[in-house]
Amino acid sequence: EKVAEDADNNCTFEFEYALNKRTTLNMLPVVMEDSMLDTSKWHGSLCMTLGRHRYCKLTTNDDSDFDDAVDAIALRIRESRERIRESREHQTRVAPEFRSRSESPMSSALSGIDTVPE
Repeated sequence: EKVAEDADNNCTFEFEYALNKRTTLNMLPVVMEDSMLDTSKWHGSLCMTLGRHRYCKLTTNDDSDFDDAVDAIALRIRESRERIRESREHQTRVAPEFRSRSESPMSSALSGIDTVPE
């Protein structure tokens, strides 16, 4: 609510900063109030950026449930980090192949190597 309420508060500034620096790929919505469990009631930049993401529920006051919820959040973070790491490794493997296939005759000519068959 604080993110969408007023553009002149710290919650909004922090949220916008995180969006600019980390993107939604590095964000995990954690709902801490029962009133926010229905994502159709989210509005503003929160709804636009994270409204379709699966959130973690952390609305309990019970210590046991709280610990379980924190464990679930930690698992989601580990899974997300693993997906990002795998994606980066894949990009590293694919990037050299892509560059070699996309080399233009002009760049070859500039390097002094003729790769275009006559």
